Amino acid sequence: NEFAKKIHKQNRSMGWWSKPRSKFTFLELFHSELSEAMEGHRKKLMDDHLPHYPMVQVELADFVIRVLDYLHNHYGSIVLDVEIKCNHCDFHEFLTNVREQIMKSHKGNANYLKREWLLTAVKTVFEYANIEGFDLLAIAEEKLTYNITRADHQIKNRNKPGGKEY
Repeated sequence: NEFAKKIHKQNRSMGWWSKPRSKFTFLELFHSELSEAMEGHRKKLMDDHLPHYPMVQVELADFVIRVLDYLHNHYGSIVLDVEIKCNHCDFHEFLTNVREQIMKSHKGNANYLKREWLLTAVKTVFEYANIEGFDLLAIAEEKLTYNITRADHQIKNRNKPGGKEY
């Protein structure tokens, strides 16, 4: 909950919440982070922003940052308890499982994505990190700190043609 508050406070101060975005925009942003994680895993790449970590790990951290930011904005406080259910995990099965949870979060006519499915997706990512032996929270903290200084995250640059509009 404290980390979600920190993420949301930073993202709000950086202008990420200055324009309304639909739940479908968030769904696509969540999926884009998962696709980048898959690409990093497939090509065994190191991350270009935090080059001392594999890209797959940083992109999963980005996914967690995005989802926790969304959850804190729309639901306030959250509780995330992680329970390890297995001691091995196929990456593709894991990724498909997370994508299914994200898709379930938008079923129905609600204007917001459903909290319980988003929390389940985040828990699954933390479970995968625990199984694979990397500290997802530490990576997410480091990426959040890095994002403060990113030129493409500054409002003036995001508003330029070709910028990170959303």
